[in-house]
Amino acid sequence: MGGGIAQILAIHHAHRLLSATMVMTSSHFRSLTRLDDLLAYPQTRIEFQQSWVPANHQWGGPQDRDDDDGLRTQAAMAGDQGYDPQSVNRQCLAIACSTSRESGLKTVELPCHVIHGTNDGLLPLEDGQAVAELIPNARFTPIEGMGHAISGKLAPVIVEHVDRFIAERTTG
Repeated sequence: MGGGIAQILAIHHAHRLLSATMVMTSSHFRSLTRLDDLLAYPQTRIEFQQSWVPANHQWGGPQDRDDDDGLRTQAAMAGDQGYDPQSVNRQCLAIACSTSRESGLKTVELPCHVIHGTNDGLLPLEDGQAVAELIPNARFTPIEGMGHAISGKLAPVIVEHVDRFIAERTTG
């Protein structure tokens, strides 16, 4: 959803941005068949922690995955910060109801960077490539093995790509 929001900002409010980076994104949500996999249901803290590991295995890439104990720790922190299944479902509804941004992306004059994993089980690599191809002069960076999750192992890799992209804009 964050990539879609970044696209909307780039299309309608580029004058307020210096650049935009979109990670794991698509120009529109194509398949409601995946919606059931994304919906959230009320869970106890323990159920939430137990569901976090298989969900990460489903969406995360096989090579970049954090170990299961680390995932359980993440789940405990996320759950303690306030897990709200209704909020998750409102996000799913917003994504499902959003319209295509393809024509708007063709008009973006802002420096944009699209990062996408080669093993994204939710949004195919081609979706990220298509976003980058629609935006004039956008950079596309595929990350080998990355799924639809940012693991502790991948966070520094993504930060490095974003940092380099921004540095090139400010020093060039």
